[in-house]
Amino acid sequence: MAAEIIPIGGYTNLDIEPNNVLEKAIDKLDINLVLGIDKNGEYYFASSTSDKWKLFDLTEQFRRRLINGDFG
Repeated sequence: MAAEIIPIGGYTNLDIEPNNVLEKAIDKLDINLVLGIDKNGEYYFASSTSDKWKLFDLTEQFRRRLINGDFG
């Protein structure tokens, strides 16, 4: 019998299916940036803004928060 996984929110140390992550973001974001690796091993990039400087600034802010452990 397979275990049933019940999402409760918050952060986890376990991998999550990519579609589940994207579904949780629906209707919550003002700007989005999607980075990933597709099923062929190629880099994937998409964003809701064309402002490259804003994207650069966002990635730097997230990088600093990730390094500092601010995401859980």
